[in-house]
Amino acid sequence: MSYDAFLLVMGQLTGSRKARVLIDERYLIFETNLKRDRWTISTTVFSGEAEIPPAVLSCISSRGTFRWEDSGCTLKMDPDTHSIQLLLDVPFQMGKYLPFRSHVTQFLSIANQWRSMFEEIAEFELI
Repeated sequence: MSYDAFLLVMGQLTGSRKARVLIDERYLIFETNLKRDRWTISTTVFSGEAEIPPAVLSCISSRGTFRWEDSGCTLKMDPDTHSIQLLLDVPFQMGKYLPFRSHVTQFLSIANQWRSMFEEIAEFELI
């Protein structure tokens, strides 16, 4: 992950609580919560065309979320866009590149795993 992406996120967060940046061919959204000194990183890991396949939906609870304890990530369904978002809540450290890079690298790895898994499940359901 490049330092330029870090600077872009920090620049967007300077005047706003939200930043949207393309990193490694994936749009990441960063939202800050300054009262809690935390930020949330999110990205889409699955998009259905007209609906989310039942086998993919079974990975999400009836409330539309799933907490993945090992990584601290949460999956959240968006019924309006027929997509599943991956979210990670991390400590907020404005202007600190190394923690930012570490969180984003970990998050992208997990997002890629979920995307691959959902694609396999959806493909298998079509067979």
